[in-house]
Amino acid sequence: MITIALGSLQRLISLRAVSLSAVPATIQTMNDCMSQGVDIQLKILQTLLSLITNFPAVHGRLLANVRTPVSFSCCAPLLYLVDG
Repeated sequence: MITIALGSLQRLISLRAVSLSAVPATIQTMNDCMSQGVDIQLKILQTLLSLITNFPAVHGRLLANVRTPVSFSCCAPLLYLVDG
């Protein structure tokens, strides 16, 4: 169910159907789902990439709490770009 929801959210983000004011709550909700497993973590990271691509204002502190083993190993370059 979470995978389907994240896929739908990615689509909404790419269509810019998500308002910038909803982004912090969206990121917090994704962060709350991080314990669901590696496949969910990867989907969340894909969704975060879509957010960063479509919402240039999403960076730094807003993403600072998104930490998972997957993000440490495969998202270091992404996090560097966001914080840089």
